[in-house]
Amino acid sequence: MRMDCLKRRILQLLLLAGLGGLSGCSPMSGFLMNNSGLAHYHNGDFTAARKEFQRAVADHPGNADYTYNLASAMRKQGQLAEAEQTYQQALQLNPGHQPSYHGLARLLLDQGRQSEAGELLQTWATAEGYRPEPFIELSWYSRETGNIAGAEENLLNALKVSPSHPVVTAHLGQLYQQSGQPTRAAAMYQRSLFSDWFQPEVRSRLAALREPVAGGTTTTLAAQPVLAVPTITTQQPVPQPVPQPVPQPVPQPVPQPPGPTATQPVPEIGTAPQAVTEPPLVSPR
Repeated sequence: MRMDCLKRRILQLLLLAGLGGLSGCSPMSGFLMNNSGLAHYHNGDFTAARKEFQRAVADHPGNADYTYNLASAMRKQGQLAEAEQTYQQALQLNPGHQPSYHGLARLLLDQGRQSEAGELLQTWATAEGYRPEPFIELSWYSRETGNIAGAEENLLNALKVSPSHPVVTAHLGQLYQQSGQPTRAAAMYQRSLFSDWFQPEVRSRLAALREPVAGGTTTTLAAQPVLAVPTITTQQPVPQPVPQPVPQPVPQPVPQPPGPTATQPVPEIGTAPQAVTEPPLVSPR
């Protein structure tokens, strides 16, 4: 008799679990809906993407990544008020969610609310000054607003927090390359690649700096972002490339870039800095 009761109880639990999965109220359903939304988003169908992201959020309302994706689809649709509110919701779920800070700051800048965007990022940096990510975003903001010296200062602050961070050193290399300082740019690119060799664009930039051209000078690539900001942790582990030999560091010590001062300003770039590429949507974990 006890065994029969136990079997019936197990069958009831299995039936309930199956019904829950069919109704979509499960983390796995959210995972699938988010994946479907990503496909629609990358195909430019933002209406369909929004619907799928909404379903993912409904199935897993505590997931800041899904909420950020939904806000991004709303922004693409031009629903800016809803997007702003949804970015804020993502930050409530995860107060250190870098993609949402970047997306919200981008939205505010696009609306001409420059001071609000700056205050948003500065407040984050004050609260989490032990992380490099807030300073990376402040550097991006400084470049967007034409403050090149401020962009360097924030990257140097990030470097103090994380001296071997490959994104920080790569962006410093880009800044120095664009401001006509190839030696300092090469040093930063080398440091970035020493920390993370699998950065094809950084390798190509470093190679271009070393490539001789007519007149015995070196080439400087056009101003374009090295990496999308922010760098987002994917929900699923990304397959790692086949390991390649890591180059040995240059024998001489890498020169440390001095911080900007009143007597040694960073040279202004001839053209206004281009916007850093929009961060990719977050893939499910």
